[in-house]
Amino acid sequence: MTKRGILAFMVVLAAVPVAAVDGVYEINQVCMVSGCFPGDAPGFPVTISSPGSYRLTGNLTVPDADTVAIETAVDGVSLDLNGFALLGPTVCDPAPCTPTGPGHGVQAALSRITVTNGTVRGFGRYGVRVGRGSRVEGLWVSHNGNYGIHAFLAEIVVAHNVVSFNGTSGVECQGVVEGNVVNLNLGTGLVVGKAVVRDNLVKGNGSHGIFVDSAGCMFTGNTIVDNGLLGITFSSRGGYGGNVLTGNNGGDANPQVGGSEATEIGINLCGSDTVCP
Repeated sequence: MTKRGILAFMVVLAAVPVAAVDGVYEINQVCMVSGCFPGDAPGFPVTISSPGSYRLTGNLTVPDADTVAIETAVDGVSLDLNGFALLGPTVCDPAPCTPTGPGHGVQAALSRITVTNGTVRGFGRYGVRVGRGSRVEGLWVSHNGNYGIHAFLAEIVVAHNVVSFNGTSGVECQGVVEGNVVNLNLGTGLVVGKAVVRDNLVKGNGSHGIFVDSAGCMFTGNTIVDNGLLGITFSSRGGYGGNVLTGNNGGDANPQVGGSEATEIGINLCGSDTVCP
């Protein structure tokens, strides 16, 4: 092969996206322009069409509230934000959120999707949307026009996230909700169905602290403070024990828990040291 042929081959090879040395495909603002890996067309959204591991290697900023940053078209994807951020233009403080639109940070309404370790902020609709068997962990999810984390019709794990200043609710899901800080969302903090909800701080949300939308919920060890309406509202059967509920619904003198479907399965404190009636 001539020198010219070798040079041309090297240019073509350099233009073909490949996985990193450790086998993880990389995503960043630069590769997005031409497509970050096979199956990903140039521009937004960055589309993942093969199972495997993917990693953000720089912040990814969308141009408007209508744009999806990352979309998965296949089950079995692990997405590590690697300490970086997915960023959009929406701001929800002060309310209402503007601008809004159909854009998501991560649109992954399929099964077995893991999203971890970074920031998802400012998208027109959902911050993170995933399907059955998925896990969302270690994220800061804020200023999204609708829900911060959404998977209501699917059982997922939502663990150790900070979810704040989202327009409708912080988190809506079934499954396990554990160790999160869900605060200052404009609507309800948590909307859950058939979930185990434990060891969360749910504070200062504009509406309900937690709203139970379907039967089969269990609440233990949560601190539910200073939400605009009731600390926990049961519209379907559920049990609660070992929680602290204070300052909700206008203050400790008002009911902290509501709904005839609630079953107290252990001692709960309403106020700093008062057993709930």
